[in-house]
Amino acid sequence: MKKSIIVVLTAIIVLLFSGIAICSALIPSNDSLSSNESQPSNIISSSSPVTALYDPGPPPPPDGELIPPVPYPTFSPEPYPTLTPTPTPISSSKPLEGQPSTIPKASTGKTSIGGDVSGLPAPSGMTSISEGEVAKIGGAPRKIKMISGSQLWVLYNGAWTKNSAAIYYWDRTYILLDNDQGQWISTEETYPSAWVDTRNWGYLNPGYKYFTFQGDAVGWHKIVAKGSVTGSSNVIWIYVWPTTPWPTPTPTWPPWPTPTPTWPPWPTPTPWPTTFTVSAAWPSSYTYYIGSPTCIYFTVNKPCYARVTYIKQNSNIVWSGPSYVSAGTHTDTGTIGWPKGKRTVVVDAWTSSGEYDSKVTWYNVV
Repeated sequence: MKKSIIVVLTAIIVLLFSGIAICSALIPSNDSLSSNESQPSNIISSSSPVTALYDPGPPPPPDGELIPPVPYPTFSPEPYPTLTPTPTPISSSKPLEGQPSTIPKASTGKTSIGGDVSGLPAPSGMTSISEGEVAKIGGAPRKIKMISGSQLWVLYNGAWTKNSAAIYYWDRTYILLDNDQGQWISTEETYPSAWVDTRNWGYLNPGYKYFTFQGDAVGWHKIVAKGSVTGSSNVIWIYVWPTTPWPTPTPTWPPWPTPTPTWPPWPTPTPWPTTFTVSAAWPSSYTYYIGSPTCIYFTVNKPCYARVTYIKQNSNIVWSGPSYVSAGTHTDTGTIGWPKGKRTVVVDAWTSSGEYDSKVTWYNVV
């Protein structure tokens, strides 16, 4: 029995010493650590990212106290852009040769005795007029005695003048012709677009004649008369202003106060302007026979006044219109008459705001 106890104790002591030896072999000594300082360490430091992930953060506030809220970020609103409207030019055409540099004010529209020109009957074509009627409309015109030939005047502010004049768009005035001898007379009106409107008045006897000038296009108009014997007359310049000024209304009640907006209003976008055009003009056929019907087509992109002018082989001119038409394609019909030959057709049109455009086409009469 004692021998068994001694054997057991001896086995326990051997096991204890064996464990101590194994532990000593696993744990490095201080010398081995110092000799391996250049080697990477597998020990995790207290400041590693893993430790930071489990950072408990600041301690909670004492009981009864609220956590102060985090303030929301503030944003300063950006100001809305201010749109400056682009002014519409009065006339984009090139200046005519010799046109005046100064634009006069629009005519009062009165005669020499205070009547309204708009109330006078519009002459049909070139009309004869007595010296007494001439004086009633614009006083006695001042003639140039030093030269012979036809002379022109325009009625401006109640008087006949050879100086430049002006009227408002679509208003009318009179042009006076003094024909000093019997001859063939024609007039040429040059528009702001440089298009020339030629009118043949036929053979006229000596004396005063007059016809109506209509302000159908904004800008300068140049008018000259030509005689088959005396040649060209003096030149008349007439400027057509865009619109008639409307009187400022007088309020019958104090106006309501303008409300003050509490927030900048949204800007109103300026629409892109659409240029008025006579986009096309063409005949139904380029060859017609005497007595056959004819048809001229033309297309406009805005409501306007349209006129069709036929220039025949013998320089005679026939007008159709002007008539008010809507945007789209329209026709002008007629019957072919003498003479034979090539005929030029001019389709010109204008809007109530003063825009103007034209197209030219042709056909043959065989």
